[in-house]
Formats: sequence, structure tokens, C-alpha cells
Amino acid sequence: MIYNPALNTQAFYRGHKFRVTCLVLLDKNERVASGEAAYRPTIHIWNTNTLETERIISTGHRWGIVELAAKENTLVSWGLRYIR
Repeated sequence: MIYNPALNTQAFYRGHKFRVTCLVLLDKNERVASGEAAYRPTIHIWNTNTLETERIISTGHRWGIVELAAKENTLVSWGLRYIR
């Protein structure tokens, strides 16, 4: 969800098919990486101004992504191994 306080409006990124579990801001807050809770989850890179998907990254995680971290040109994800 992106909130514009000047206009008091909200906009939602709708690219994920499953529940979003984490996100990290990239590129001076103009892009976001978001992870999901799913079997074989993906990471979505999307633009905060247009809400358009720029890239979808398949991961080696099995049950979901619990955390994302980014620095310069590196994106790291931590995933769930088991669900109980």
C-alpha cells in the first residue's frame, strides 16, 4: 500500500497472488521488493509511483519468504523451511 498524505489517498500493488509477508525499499524509495507466503514463493520488484511490476524473481525457498534486505545492487531473502 502506498499512501499519499498530500492527497490523503491510498494505492495498492496487486501483483502478488499470495499474502505479502515482507518488503524492502529500493532506489531512493522509487522501487520496492516484496516477498510472499506460498509454496515456491516469488519476489516482486515494483515501482511505487506506477505500481507496475518490473520483475518477478523465482526463489529456492520452499514455503515462503520471511525477510528481505537490500544494499546497492544486492537483494537477500530469508525463507521458511517448514510449516507446522
